[in-house]
Amino acid sequence: MPFIEFFKHGIKTPAYEDYVGETRKSLEHDGIETGVFTSYLPCPATCLWTRGQRTRLLKQAEKYEAALVMGCESARYTVEQTLADINCDVILGMQLVGITNANLKFGFPLTVELNNLARVTANEQTEDAQSIEAS
Repeated sequence: MPFIEFFKHGIKTPAYEDYVGETRKSLEHDGIETGVFTSYLPCPATCLWTRGQRTRLLKQAEKYEAALVMGCESARYTVEQTLADINCDVILGMQLVGITNANLKFGFPLTVELNNLARVTANEQTEDAQSIEAS
């Protein structure tokens, strides 16, 4: 199954987008208004955002009481720094258990697959693909 299908989803990954959608649905079921801030650049890593992306986040976050960060501690830090001057709490919504390492395979039409998956954990141990799938 492709990780990214550019013609179908752009740079977004369906599994992650589904997860965000389900999280929003759950919050809205409890009466919490939600919105999504999306990066459209090829590098969605929050810690590498430009000043323009941070300004866009600040403008959107002004109408919310809290920002749920779906990223690592560095992403949380970036959002906290960006929103420091407004009344918007920052909540880390994910726990980083490792970084995925993979061989990229580019296919037609403009799809990306991940092969030979491994997870490098915070203590630099590597788990192979079978261990990742089992957890």
